[in-house]
Amino acid sequence: MRKFCTYSRLTILWYLPLNFFLGCAGSIKTPLDINPSEMEKSPSITRIDIKSYQKPKVSNLEKIDIESIDYDFEKMVIKWYKSNDLNFEQYMLFKSRHEFGDMDTLYITEQIDDTSFSLYEFDPTKQNWFWVNIKNDHGLIKEGEKSTHYLESDPPDATTLFPAKFDGPLTIRWKKNRNNDFAFYNIYRSIKPDVNLMNPFEKIKIQNDTVLVLPKDSVYYYQIGVQDIWGLESLSNIIKVDSLIKLFRNEFSIIGTRRLDLSSKNLFGPIPASINNLVNLEYLNLHDNYLQGPIPNSIYDLENIKVLNLSNNDLTGEISKEIHKLLLLEELWLSNNQITGNIPFQLYMLKDLKYLNLSDNSLEGTISAAIGNLEKLEYINLFDNQIRGFIPNQIGNLTNLEYVSLGRNQLVGTIPSELGDLSRLRSIALFENNLIGTIPHQMLNLKNLEYLGLSQNELEGHISGKLMTRTDLSYLRLDDNNFLTCSGDTICNSLYDWNNSIYYDISNNPFIEKIPHCLLESNQRDIKEMYLKYLTRVEN
Repeated sequence: MRKFCTYSRLTILWYLPLNFFLGCAGSIKTPLDINPSEMEKSPSITRIDIKSYQKPKVSNLEKIDIESIDYDFEKMVIKWYKSNDLNFEQYMLFKSRHEFGDMDTLYITEQIDDTSFSLYEFDPTKQNWFWVNIKNDHGLIKEGEKSTHYLESDPPDATTLFPAKFDGPLTIRWKKNRNNDFAFYNIYRSIKPDVNLMNPFEKIKIQNDTVLVLPKDSVYYYQIGVQDIWGLESLSNIIKVDSLIKLFRNEFSIIGTRRLDLSSKNLFGPIPASINNLVNLEYLNLHDNYLQGPIPNSIYDLENIKVLNLSNNDLTGEISKEIHKLLLLEELWLSNNQITGNIPFQLYMLKDLKYLNLSDNSLEGTISAAIGNLEKLEYINLFDNQIRGFIPNQIGNLTNLEYVSLGRNQLVGTIPSELGDLSRLRSIALFENNLIGTIPHQMLNLKNLEYLGLSQNELEGHISGKLMTRTDLSYLRLDDNNFLTCSGDTICNSLYDWNNSIYYDISNNPFIEKIPHCLLESNQRDIKEMYLKYLTRVEN
């Protein structure tokens, strides 16, 4: 007031209302210690340490409060009341995560009508405090009241998960969420019905998409989470995705059954067509029952099957071409049934096949050269059928083969020399066919061979001494052929038990050589008569 006092009375009277309005109180104004360059007029955010922040000097400047804080999916809009100060200079909008925490400068504006600010990066699930400081051109600052928004804490409406359906694809379905702030469905699953063990499995961002096709690899528990755009989530009920099916008077899990052994259970009637519902079945053994009728086509839908044993039943009909669908099949046992028709070409497409037993049926046709495709085959048994034609040379491709039985069929031609290249062979059974020619010399070098059955064919030529001097053959039957020669010394010096004609027999061959001396001894008379069909002719 000292300076004002030097003015005239009129001057004083003119200044008094203005002085009162500005809140000068008669004192001389001094500039605030604020650097104008620090008060940038831009919406950039500046971090201020609450410890260094000095509350504005108290003045008669009217404070500005927050009018509203609204948000939608895109932005949060903060509005404040307009100042009526004639000396207005700027608004300063601040934000803090806590009411008394560190603050950020969100916005500074010098436009008195500019009373809102839009924030595009925000999280309404966490508390945010906002306030406005107003500054006039005298450097006075007034801090407004702090306000916060509505705290987003309610999760979206939970959905309901319905029981799974098994009509064709395995599916689950749930109730549609209708919230406007929907973001996506989280599909969780676990091997146990424990919400704490649930793992994310799938995410669906389309609100109307409420059906999911599930894998059938195992039994799982499923749960649906509904998440909104703010990250809040609600969880549905938990369901077990499995069902039971009744087969042969028993109930089995559709998804959980991987092994089914009902052998020797006195089962009657046809094989149920519904057996294909056991979608994860890997092992099926119905051996040694009284099952009748054809093999149902549905059995070829068991795409995970590795072992299929239907032997020792009364099954009829043919092997379907659909068998090619069993791509994982390793063992096929259909022996001792009444199966007819040809061996379908599609069977030779099962490249994982290791064991094939079709013996004791009424199969016809020929053995396809495509058998060479079954390179993993270790065992093949086609015994006692009506198979015609030649033994294909491609059988030599089966380098893992250990057991081959083609006996009691109508095979013709010679024994493929390629059999002698299969070093793992332990058993060769080709008896009771119409094979001609000689024993391939390559077969004499099969070191692992233990069983050789070539009886009742039309084989001819010489029986090699190598066969007689082996000590590892537990079975050697060459009887009822047309062999002409065999070294008598090798017969006498062999270690075979010629008294046991079930395992060792070379009788009923038109030998032209002299009788081995060991067979002329009196105690060998019975053996001599059994082995040497043409004894009288040779002795004369």
